[in-house]
Amino acid sequence: MVQQQLVDYIKSQLGLGTTKDAVRGALISAGWQAADVDDSFAEVEYSKPAADLASRAAPPMGGGPSVIKVNDLLAGVDSRVEMPAVSKDRTEPAEGITPDHPDHPAHHFHVGYMVLTVIATALVGVSALLYFKYTNLQAQVTVLNSQLSSSSAQVKSLTSQVNDLTLSRDGLQTQVGALTSSNSELTSELSFFITPAISTGTQGISVSLVGALSTTTGGRYVLTTADGLRVYMKNSESVSSTLSGLVGVSSTQIVGTHLPKSTEVTVTSINGSPISQ
Repeated sequence: MVQQQLVDYIKSQLGLGTTKDAVRGALISAGWQAADVDDSFAEVEYSKPAADLASRAAPPMGGGPSVIKVNDLLAGVDSRVEMPAVSKDRTEPAEGITPDHPDHPAHHFHVGYMVLTVIATALVGVSALLYFKYTNLQAQVTVLNSQLSSSSAQVKSLTSQVNDLTLSRDGLQTQVGALTSSNSELTSELSFFITPAISTGTQGISVSLVGALSTTTGGRYVLTTADGLRVYMKNSESVSSTLSGLVGVSSTQIVGTHLPKSTEVTVTSINGSPISQ
């Protein structure tokens, strides 16, 4: 677009003998759009004769290439043309370019700021979501650990109860065995006083007794049970060689037969070893 300020400036600089390229470069460096500069040059070339432009654009005397300083160019600009100052750090936008213009630096800064704001907001949202998910997972892990601890305690309690029941069972089995043994001994001892219902009165009754073995003054062997029952060995002479070494032993076991209500036992086995008659 043709800018009248540029047209006036170009005319004055060309009139001072400045080359077209030098003027164009100075304007673009000052922040003007290249298209506007070119359009303004076209307007100047159209409005003036080519010969006049050539004479005014001729290089200065001296034969060497002209060196044009931007400050010198700006110093000779018509008073109606105000060129923007160029800072050392950045190039200010040309006059007529408002902050809303797409080429204005403020516009670029505003767009960049909005983009950064959107990215920061998205990051904050993602961080919050991840934090809440992490907190939720942490709470679930805590609950699971509590349930696991409770289950482990229950398993330990059940294991302890099973062990106690096993010990109780073993103890009961031991007691049952002891009671069974005591019952057998008691039954054997009662047979010396009561005739069993299945006995005819002349048939021998099998007995198994445990007690302390001793001898009488007559040389007969006597077994005294824990209940105080004294049973005499009927065949003391034939078993004397085996029983002689057991006198005084409190846990001697004898197996044999006896007649109902008789305290004499015919011994057939001593401590599990059969005796030949």
